[in-house]
Amino acid sequence: MLCGRRPSARIYRLRNPITLGPVMNILTSAFMPGPRQPPGAAGAVCGAGEKSAVSRISRCRRMIARWIARSRERWALREIAEANNIHLLKDIGVSREEAFREAEKPFWRP
Repeated sequence: MLCGRRPSARIYRLRNPITLGPVMNILTSAFMPGPRQPPGAAGAVCGAGEKSAVSRISRCRRMIARWIARSRERWALREIAEANNIHLLKDIGVSREEAFREAEKPFWRP
């Protein structure tokens, strides 16, 4: 911690579902480099090929963040359905069977 403040970055630890061991860590926000300066700006050294690489990396980063969020949502939904918490399921407008069906989907499938 610096100056008594927590860093704003989050580390997501993905686990292997078979061995439950760590697969990879994903570091987001504060420690990730921000957007590059536009070409022509003071100090900008960015060619056309580099812009497309940066945009691909940005898209991959957003997609991985979406996958992580989707995985956590499905895990939480499964926990609610397994606990047979009818009141919470009614609050979100999902039956127990629909909750299990959604929780069974892999994280990459919308």
